[in-house]
Amino acid sequence: MNSDSAAPASAPHWLHGRFARWLFSTDHKVIGGIWLAVGGFGFFLGGLLALIGALQTATSNADVIGQGTYASVTTMAGTLLTYGGILPLALGLALVVAPLQLGAHRIALPGLTATGAWLGVFGIAAVVFSSFSKGDAPRSSWATDPTALIQGTRPGEDVRLLGLLLIATATFLTAVALVATFRGPRAPGLTNDRLPLFAQSVGVTAVALLVLAPLAVIGDMVLLIAKKDDSGTWNWFLNHDGSIANPYGWLLSQAIVTIALIPALGAAAEIVATFHRGPLASRRLVGYALVGGAVLVALLPSAGTIDHERWASVLGFAALVPIAAAALVLLVDALKALRHKAPAPLLLVLGSLFLIVCAAVASLVLAISHNRLRGTAFEGGRRDLVWAAAVLALFGGTVYWWPKLSGRVLNVRLTRLSSVILATSALLLGIGQIVAGLDDQPLTAGVTTSNAAAGGTIAALGVLGLGVGIVLFGLAKFIARTGRRVGNDPWGADTLEWYTTSPPPPHNFDSLPPVESERPVADLRESLRRRNAL
Repeated sequence: MNSDSAAPASAPHWLHGRFARWLFSTDHKVIGGIWLAVGGFGFFLGGLLALIGALQTATSNADVIGQGTYASVTTMAGTLLTYGGILPLALGLALVVAPLQLGAHRIALPGLTATGAWLGVFGIAAVVFSSFSKGDAPRSSWATDPTALIQGTRPGEDVRLLGLLLIATATFLTAVALVATFRGPRAPGLTNDRLPLFAQSVGVTAVALLVLAPLAVIGDMVLLIAKKDDSGTWNWFLNHDGSIANPYGWLLSQAIVTIALIPALGAAAEIVATFHRGPLASRRLVGYALVGGAVLVALLPSAGTIDHERWASVLGFAALVPIAAAALVLLVDALKALRHKAPAPLLLVLGSLFLIVCAAVASLVLAISHNRLRGTAFEGGRRDLVWAAAVLALFGGTVYWWPKLSGRVLNVRLTRLSSVILATSALLLGIGQIVAGLDDQPLTAGVTTSNAAAGGTIAALGVLGLGVGIVLFGLAKFIARTGRRVGNDPWGADTLEWYTTSPPPPHNFDSLPPVESERPVADLRESLRRRNAL
C-alpha cells in the first residue's frame, strides 16, 4: 500500500513514517493489512509446529519428540493455525475489501476497528508467549479441553486463555465496525440484492460474530475462573466423566473460528464469478447458502461435544450441507472457467471447493458411524478438510485482491506452483487422517499404532507439503514488492473495488460508476464498448 493510504497530507510529518502509519492508522486497508500480517505469521509458525508434530506420527510407534512435548506442540500449532491464522486472514480480507465493494469512502468506527486489530496482535503474542511461561507449555489442545485445563497446573494455560480472550474481544470490535459499515452510506443503487457475494458473506459473518464473539469471551473467562478455583464450584459445565455438559457445549464452542468458512466461500464465489466471464446462474443459491451456512455454523457446539455426541456430529454435517451444495455448483462453473486459463486464485478455489465436498461426505460418514469412529483420527481428518478448505479459499482471495491492495501482481509461476502444492497436500492430510481413523488410530494419541501407519505417513506428507506451499506463497509475496505494476482491473472483474485505483486512495474513490446490477464495472465496460470508447 502507498504511504498516503495511512495518513492524510495534513497530518503531522512524523505520522507519515514507516512504522507510525501502521501504528496509528485508521484506514481500513491498513488495519486489514495488520490482520493479514498476523494471519501470515500464524500460518508460518503454526505450520512449522505442525511439521514438528507430524514427525512424531509419521511412522508407527515413533517417539521423536515424546508424547508430552507432542501434546504441547499440537496445542500450539492448532491454536496458531485457527485463532492466529484462519480467523485473522478472514477478518483482514473482510476489512480491506468489503468497504470497497460497498462503495464506501471509509469504514465506520475506524478508531474501534484499529483498537480491535491491536488487541488481536496482543492476543496472538500472548498465545505465543504462553509456551515460554514458567512450567510446561499448554497441553489442553487447540479447542481447550476443559478437563485437561482444570486438572493441569501449567501457568502457560492462563496466558494462552488470556490471549484467546483478547482475540475474541478484537473479533467482536471488528464485527461491530463491519455491521455499522454495512448500515452506513454506500454506492447509490447498490441495494442488498446487488451486493457482491463476498460482501454478502462478510455481512452475515459479522452479524453472527456479534453473538459468537461475546460467547467466546464469556467462555474463556469461565475457563480462567474454573482453573483458579480449587473448590470445584466452577466445574458446573462438566459431567462426571469430564465431558462438557449440555447446553454448555455452546458456551465453549469454537464457532468463532469455524464461521470463517462463510467469507471463505464468499471469496471463492467472487473469484469464480470473475473468471467465469459472465453472471453466475448459481448466484441466488450461493447467497442462500451463505446465510443458511452461517446460521447452522453459529449453532455448532464445542469440538469436544461434536467428538462425543452423535447429535452434535449430525449438526456438524447439517452445517456443511448448504455450504457443500453451493461448493458443488461453484465447482462446475470453476471447471468451465479453467478451460480458458488457470490463474492461481482459481486453482486455489478449485481445491477449496473440492475439499468442502469431501468434508461434507466425511461428516455424513461420521454422523452415521459415530459410535465406531468417535474419538478416532477420522474426526481430525474431517476437521482438517474443513480448515484446509477455508485456508485455500482465503489464500485465493489474498492472491486475487493483492494487485488491488499493492498495485503489483504476485509472481505467476510461484503462486501457481504453491496453489497446486497446497491443494494436493491439504487433500493428503485429510485422507491420511481419515484412513488412520478407519484403522482405529486415537485422535489425540502422540504415537501412531502399527495398524494406522499408512494413514500417519500420508498425513505427515500432507503436512510437509503444506509447509512447502506456505513458504512458496510467502516468497511470492516477498518478491511482489518489486513486481510488475498493474492497472485498476487486471483480472477484468465486475465489482466496485476494481473501479478505483490500485492501490486505492485514502478515501477509496474519487467517483463511482452507476450501479444498475450486481456487475457495475462490467456494465460500465459494456456501455463504453457501445460508444466505441473502450
